Amino acid sequence: MGHKVSTTERRGIPILAPEGELDLASIDALSRPLESATRDGGPVVLDLTGTEFIDSMTIAAIVKAAHETNTVRPIQLHVAVSPRTQPGRVWSITGLADFIPTFPSVEAALEGLAAKRAG
Repeated sequence: MGHKVSTTERRGIPILAPEGELDLASIDALSRPLESATRDGGPVVLDLTGTEFIDSMTIAAIVKAAHETNTVRPIQLHVAVSPRTQPGRVWSITGLADFIPTFPSVEAALEGLAAKRAG
């Protein structure tokens, strides 16, 4: 089975939205577009709301991407994750929300980025 990560843009900000399960078998499907999107340190939204499962490889890829966006200014990677899903529970348990701006929806993540730009 192929793993899909769709890339769209809203308000000039790339949004990466993986679907299904993100694990060792599918990590490259996420890592490559995430590295490409965060390479210049600009804002990116990672939409995990359509993801059913994440593992430690996924967490490592996201932390690496967040670090890439933090080279010049505060972290520009914002993550949308539903709190009542497995990815949301993993996100909460790992404490990643304390390090990476986290929101319950893509729209809220975009608003968070807009607020950073305005403030």
